[in-house]
Amino acid sequence: MSRMRGSHQDLGILEVADLDSVISTFELIRRPTRPPDFEAENRALVALVEAMTSSPDDILQNLVETALDLCRAHSAGISMIDGDRECFRWPAVAGQWSPYVGEGTRRDFGPCSTVLNRNAPLLFSRPERYFKYLAPVKPPVEEGLLIPFHVGGKPIGTIWVLAHDQTRKFDAEDLRVMTNLAHFAAAAYLTRTRQVAVRAEVSSALATAESLRGMLQSCAEALVRHLDAAVARIWVIAKDRGALELQTTAGIDTRLEGAHGPARHSNIGLICHERRPHVTNDVRNDPRLNEQEWAPAEGIVAFAGYPLVVGSQAVGVLAMFSRKPISHATTETLATIADAIAQGIQRAQSEADLRRNEAFLAEAQRLSSTGFFAWRLDTDEVTLSEELRRIYELEPNVAPTVEQLSGLIHPEDIPMLVEKTAQIRADHGPYEHELRLRMRDGRVKYLRTFGHVIRRQDGRLESLGATQDVTQRRLAEEALDKIRSELARVARVTSLGALAASIAHEVNQPLSGIITNAGTCVRMLDADPPNVDGARETARRTIRDGHRASEVITRLRALFGKRDTTTESVNLNEAAREVIALSLGELQRNRVTLRAEFADALPPVLGDRVQLQQVILNLFLNASDAMSGVDDRPRQLVIRTERDEGDRVRLSVHDAGVGLDPQSLERLFEAFYTTKSGGMGIGLSVSRSIIESHNGRLWATPNQGPGATFSFSLPCESAT
Repeated sequence: MSRMRGSHQDLGILEVADLDSVISTFELIRRPTRPPDFEAENRALVALVEAMTSSPDDILQNLVETALDLCRAHSAGISMIDGDRECFRWPAVAGQWSPYVGEGTRRDFGPCSTVLNRNAPLLFSRPERYFKYLAPVKPPVEEGLLIPFHVGGKPIGTIWVLAHDQTRKFDAEDLRVMTNLAHFAAAAYLTRTRQVAVRAEVSSALATAESLRGMLQSCAEALVRHLDAAVARIWVIAKDRGALELQTTAGIDTRLEGAHGPARHSNIGLICHERRPHVTNDVRNDPRLNEQEWAPAEGIVAFAGYPLVVGSQAVGVLAMFSRKPISHATTETLATIADAIAQGIQRAQSEADLRRNEAFLAEAQRLSSTGFFAWRLDTDEVTLSEELRRIYELEPNVAPTVEQLSGLIHPEDIPMLVEKTAQIRADHGPYEHELRLRMRDGRVKYLRTFGHVIRRQDGRLESLGATQDVTQRRLAEEALDKIRSELARVARVTSLGALAASIAHEVNQPLSGIITNAGTCVRMLDADPPNVDGARETARRTIRDGHRASEVITRLRALFGKRDTTTESVNLNEAAREVIALSLGELQRNRVTLRAEFADALPPVLGDRVQLQQVILNLFLNASDAMSGVDDRPRQLVIRTERDEGDRVRLSVHDAGVGLDPQSLERLFEAFYTTKSGGMGIGLSVSRSIIESHNGRLWATPNQGPGATFSFSLPCESAT
């Protein structure tokens, strides 16, 4: 012990660091936490219970070895206040510090005394900077996690784990495990007493019971067997209602009537609400108890009730009635048992919540057709959720491989998969992509995958992500695109009726020229002598008029024909000029004056030329119709193109018509809403759909004077 205890006066003139500078408990919350391993923890607890009953003399050594294993520490031990209260003794040590078993430290100066003085778990970083007597100890302490433990509310000692280099950093999971082991350490301190047996049975029930009620029933029966309890009962606060419910009872009264909890003013309710135990050896005269009628008849003289508390939260109440006075040793045991049962209730409820959440997650995955995966980048080991296995249609109980999954990728998507895989391995950043599967029967599935890469505690890289089967959505989108395309064609054909007179004029003019020129050519050839030069020139004019008629027909076929959507570079100035050429006759017939203000060097956009021209044409015709009843001012239509904010271009159609009602601006773009007596209400709806499919925006604004302006904005081809 002399090697470790040292002397504070021996420090001489050495500079002593500040105590708070070696305490870093806040790091437990900030650090990533490893997932809990309840299975390993339960196995360890069961082993400790067996050791407690079979070899109580070795229980402390078994406990520290368990802490060493569960926390993956380099050293572990227990410090207990020696009988003279002048020092801490180390009755059990495991790991690299095992040669120091039996040694100890001063009671008034050291990490253990600091933990007990503060009555809280503490994480120390290189504690020899403050506690200089630890400096000669080898190997040195890089980190030390110390947890206080008590028996009957009295501090007994600490249980601790140490890391001797930076390869091990403790986290919140280690704190939880060590806190549980600290409770166990308190029970282990009294292994030679009568109460050890009840602790052992309670611990066994907490570790092995399959249900909360079964666990609590075993605990209540242990109180009856080992603590002279005539009746033992346990209430639990129901999470959904916040009321105490009697979960189990053992002894002479095993009825569960009135399971829904006692009111706050009752004895049990007060114990829970105040979170303070209530103990009496005079049941008959205790004003808080209402058992005065049946208790004397059964020989009951004593009562003890303890709140079941985890942290600052009450989870239930443990109570017992006895035919004998309850001793101080029994109350200490009940206090320890209450802590353990409270931890067990919380763990059981957490596990139940976890199972319920897992069920919810599985159902959510099924409903959303989304599965999760983990992919080890170094070994290509893949783990899939059940839903993702269903999406890939894998055989049950067969471990999937990267090669097996890659074999289902559509051949056309394999180059992209290779590229994405290499990018993930190189960048280690978040990723997202869509791929197709070709199933064995030829079906095609569309999958959307997104994920990110993490570095595990062992330094290995692992990709965690989710994959969603979007096949139905893609099929619905394709069907919607077909419907939208057909609706757009219907809208174009509808516009054809409004342009009938203009189209007839456009076609009739070159046809009349062809007939006139052909007659002139015949007369010149019939002359004597024939006028060959004149006939040749007349023939050229005939060819010119034929081309004019052909161009009109070509434009009509392009605009109103049934065709697939194509994406190309479109100059809005040129597209608008072609629409003007097609609709100019209609505008003139309606006495509309057109002024074009096209921006110079307007950057092109990326889209479907015909669909964009359909939008321009629809805006032209709407503007013309809006001015059909205007006689007191010029019917002027202005089309303007210009650069817009955010690397975009804008096209606007400005009319001098009747204007717009500001309250119905948004309704203008609803399907089948129209302000025209003979309108169908699909033109502007289809136009907005077209513009939005080009990542653009279509809107209307009232003019300062008469009329309205309809505008749309599209991203430039370079931005797209």
